[in-house]
Amino acid sequence: MRVYLAWVVVVAFLGIAVNSFGQQYIPDRFFVKFTDKKHTNYSLSSPEAFLSKRALERRDRMNIAIDSNDLPVSRFYLDSLKKTGAQLLNTTKWLNGVVISVDTLKTLNDILAQSFVKTIDTVRYLNVLTKKAKQKKTRLNEESKAEHINDDIEDYGFAGGQIQMLNLHKFYQDGYAGEGKRIAVLDAGFSNVETMMSLGHLFDRNQIKATYDFVDRDPDVFHGSFHGQAVLSIMAARLPGNYLGSAPGADYLLLRTENAGSEYPVEELNWASGAEFADSLGADIINSSLGYTTFDFPPLSYSYQDMNGNTAYSSKAASIASNKGMLVVSSAGNLGSSSWTYVGAPADADSVLTVGAVNQEQVYADFSSIGPNSNGKLKPNVTAVGEGTAFVNSYDQVSYGAGTSFSAPLIAGAAASLWQANPEVTNMELKSAIEKSASQYLSPDTLKGYGIPNFQLASVILQKRPELSSGPVSVTPNPFRNRLYVKSEINLSENTVFEITDMKGRLVSKLTPQKQGSSDIFIFNGLGHLSQGIYILRISGENILQTLKIVKA
Repeated sequence: MRVYLAWVVVVAFLGIAVNSFGQQYIPDRFFVKFTDKKHTNYSLSSPEAFLSKRALERRDRMNIAIDSNDLPVSRFYLDSLKKTGAQLLNTTKWLNGVVISVDTLKTLNDILAQSFVKTIDTVRYLNVLTKKAKQKKTRLNEESKAEHINDDIEDYGFAGGQIQMLNLHKFYQDGYAGEGKRIAVLDAGFSNVETMMSLGHLFDRNQIKATYDFVDRDPDVFHGSFHGQAVLSIMAARLPGNYLGSAPGADYLLLRTENAGSEYPVEELNWASGAEFADSLGADIINSSLGYTTFDFPPLSYSYQDMNGNTAYSSKAASIASNKGMLVVSSAGNLGSSSWTYVGAPADADSVLTVGAVNQEQVYADFSSIGPNSNGKLKPNVTAVGEGTAFVNSYDQVSYGAGTSFSAPLIAGAAASLWQANPEVTNMELKSAIEKSASQYLSPDTLKGYGIPNFQLASVILQKRPELSSGPVSVTPNPFRNRLYVKSEINLSENTVFEITDMKGRLVSKLTPQKQGSSDIFIFNGLGHLSQGIYILRISGENILQTLKIVKA
């Protein structure tokens, strides 16, 4: 009983009331935040001591300065905490602190007395009397095999529909599958990944660059949950004739940050440590099919007002990860039809590319969490197939599942291929182009955000080169929707022919222009029937032969 009373004193000191929740809620993990990074053994002038060559190259490429956030947590402070008897767990340099476990109230008071300790927060409880059935980050419903979604792209097998919806298959045809890009997958575990035939190429070709379990603090991540395995398969799996992921050529970091058996803020701190690990090893993209709103111990839970991108541990870390040049892709959450409704953390962060869910018919999936965040920022940013998503299960069979956990890796993998094709752009330029390419960019909403991206169009936006050849004719707007204006610097003969072809040269439309008064501007109406994508406008006549790349938005 005295131990319990001591813990009540601790919790009351930390501003958390527990008397109404019963004796079974015992504080177990604390986050100690430090005041600064003094007494460090590292220097900003020698970043190679704590960042990889690849991480430094990313910063150089994007003109990102090395700052105090990059410095590891002060070893002097950590050693001082050890002397109190505390067990040190994961550190986070971005949030400047360490997760600890203590056995006595005296140890905690000794830590509080340290001048370099800024705050102490309770981030996990143990011995919960009853574990409620909670809505987790995932909604994984495996179903049996079905017929090919689209026989015209059977090389992608059961993934064909979800790949084609993003206009990603054209990248594959051009030889882009994410090669050279590095994706960090933060998840709850990767059970059976090391034995799967569909993922064997990742090991055979050395595409798994690192693994680490931030829950158990060891390199073994091939346990804990099949969720990370399913998520990884959506990006990386290869089953010839049956399945091809959205980035099978990319390199991967497999990081277990989530304990699937509980829900506490300590997992967000694991997330922060995982994101820092990914940054230090030069990751380009983070895929996070995780989300945080409410916890097993209700006083620790967030409110919607906390979903402002600046409050939750994981949201703060995600924002810093974006500042370091990584593209952070996060699932929106699966609470759209619940009382919570809104996106969680880290999906609420402004710089995060938050992904909602649609079905195979491009209709909003009602479980997909909606926006905006509590600061009024548009969320989700984009959507992809998250209801009836094809993935490869641990038996190397194609199954179907539902959840924004599945739509996010579709986008993350596609972003890797897009970045491979446009290697000089920054993470924020990449994010912006993906948004601008989406199906409802001009009229976004709180359900699907900017809509479903067109990655071929996103590449055109990044290249900023709409013309295939120079000449006297220009077009506007480009991208266009229903109407196209053509301006000529020379007089065009009456028999000038205007034709639109697809990228393979097949005739799509032969145009009859309307001349605008006596000017040299021609108007082409009624183009709304064209599917979104990239086309060639071919102008041929007695005194002209010119081709231009035009984009239907």
